[in-house]
Amino acid sequence: MVPDNLSAAVLRVRRALVGSQRPMTVAELPGALGGHPNTMRLHLKTLLDAGWVSVRRQPPHGRGRPSKAYAPTVAGSRASWGPSAGLADESFVEALAEHLGASPHQGAAAVSIGRRWGARLGASRDHEGLIDALAPEPMTLAPFARPGMCPAVPTHA
Repeated sequence: MVPDNLSAAVLRVRRALVGSQRPMTVAELPGALGGHPNTMRLHLKTLLDAGWVSVRRQPPHGRGRPSKAYAPTVAGSRASWGPSAGLADESFVEALAEHLGASPHQGAAAVSIGRRWGARLGASRDHEGLIDALAPEPMTLAPFARPGMCPAVPTHA
């Protein structure tokens, strides 16, 4: 679900997190964007409620509570791509399916591509919530289902 009531300030915080090479803390955001840490907390809560950022406790350093670091979720990062991203995804998947359809080793090639893609996604900074983030989004799975692929999340015994 894409929230339509986010302020420009909240969207600036999301853009800063998407553009960061690593998760950021409440203390780091005002340095990057200006503003007060309490204001950043409010913006981050809005983004958390929208599902656009995730939060993780940092390892403790000295006294006091450990810091929390915020990073964009898959949905938060995808929001940066704009409305035409879905069409580009679909076109790519259709071209990929056509290429695989012409391959003499369709099954092996499809499995290899899926494993490589999964490995890249697993190495991303938001890998802990990746399956949960992708599974409920029909936009993510729909391009694969249309060319005849049937993606499924494996269950482990």
